[in-house]
Amino acid sequence: MSLQIDSTEDNGAYIFTLSGDLDAGSVPALRQSLETSMRDRTASIILDFNAVEFLDSTGIGAVIQAHKQISKMGGTFKLMHMKGQPLQTFTFLKLNHLIDST
Repeated sequence: MSLQIDSTEDNGAYIFTLSGDLDAGSVPALRQSLETSMRDRTASIILDFNAVEFLDSTGIGAVIQAHKQISKMGGTFKLMHMKGQPLQTFTFLKLNHLIDST
C-alpha cells in the first residue's frame, strides 16, 4: 500500500497525518513533504502514525534523520498514535527512548 500524507499547520506546529506503508517506496514523498516545514528553524513537527500499517528500515531511517535535523535547528519532533507493527518495531529498536512518541 502506498503512503498518503496530509499536512496541516497550527501555530507553528506542522502535523503530518500518514496513511499506508512507510517504506523505501514512500520515503521520498515523506522527505519532500517535511522539507518545507524544516525551513522554519523553530518548527514543531508531529507525525501522526494512526493509519500507518507498515514501517521498514528505510522509513525508520527517514524518521530518525528528520528528528536529528529538526532537533539540531532547535525545533521539536514528535510521533503520535503509533500502534501495531510500527510501534513494535520502534519499541524493539528502543527508538522510543530517542524520539518522543505517544
